[in-house]
Amino acid sequence: MTRVIDGNAVRVLAHAQGHVWVDEDVAQRIAAAATTAVQAVAASVPTAEAGLFPDAAIEFAATLDALAEQPA
Repeated sequence: MTRVIDGNAVRVLAHAQGHVWVDEDVAQRIAAAATTAVQAVAASVPTAEAGLFPDAAIEFAATLDALAEQPA
């Protein structure tokens, strides 16, 4: 099953965190990039059980999270 991150949800969450500069276009691009990143992590660990991430995937997700926190 391919999961897709919703651009509208990205915009709503960004606004809730005070990032009012995130418009619909930016939110769609963020959602597309995040979806691709999640799919890449999932593809790199095809034998992992649902919901369980090996250490490398956890580190990758933490790196993505840290990059998302950096100012644009």
